[in-house]
Amino acid sequence: MSISRRGASGQSREGKAGAPGLNTIAKSAMSSTVTGMETTPPQKLHAYVDESGQDTEGRFFVVSVVLFGTDRDTVLARLEALEDRSRKGRVKWRRARYAFRQAYIAGLLDMPLLAESIFVATFRHARNYFALTVESTARAITAKTQGRAYRVTIFVDGLTRPEQATFTNRLRARGIARKKVRGVRDEQSNAGVRLADALCGLIRDADEGEPWAVATLGAVAPAQGGDTGLKAKKAPVVRGNSLGCLWQPTRRMVGFRLCFHSRARTSAVSSSL
Repeated sequence: MSISRRGASGQSREGKAGAPGLNTIAKSAMSSTVTGMETTPPQKLHAYVDESGQDTEGRFFVVSVVLFGTDRDTVLARLEALEDRSRKGRVKWRRARYAFRQAYIAGLLDMPLLAESIFVATFRHARNYFALTVESTARAITAKTQGRAYRVTIFVDGLTRPEQATFTNRLRARGIARKKVRGVRDEQSNAGVRLADALCGLIRDADEGEPWAVATLGAVAPAQGGDTGLKAKKAPVVRGNSLGCLWQPTRRMVGFRLCFHSRARTSAVSSSL
């Protein structure tokens, strides 16, 4: 009987000793399951928005949206260095000397970090400028995120405080929910806003038939099998309404790609180094 009691006691002790091990395994399994169920944290984005063309009274309007992710600080630093190197400086496109504009755009083509970060929308015969800017911004964010979770801070050149609330509400109506909208005055603008301004300026110059701008956008169009509709002449030459353009990597990793879409046709032009 004493042996029986010791056996029972031993089994009891083994059970107690074994329990922590089982609990550890169970906890580990639960932890693994919970970890596997964790959602990916939303990507943090910063958008810089500018527009040009209100002075044409509806003939032509362009919106540029630049979107950066976690590499934002690195890209902005390189853009500022390029502004210094090209001598374009911190001024707007229209105030920069012609040669400095050219050097700045040439330098952009050496920045693979800009890949898939630049979007441009062009419009004709429309004067609802505010709505078009909101729409272009929403479509650019949607194209950039591709359904992934995100949080975005949006800097819009010249946006007043009352307009910020309207801009925010209209973005929400277009499905852009997790965002913060800020207006930026000229003297407060940063390299991201100035890049958006430069792109608008380049597109405006091409639309007006400025030879260098046209050549920059359409230099290798024949190799792409496309027709940009851009020619060096005085008449307006940028075709079509609506979205978008991307600064995309090409086979040689660097490229400048603009896509102009209209109901009748889609044309794309690339210039790669």
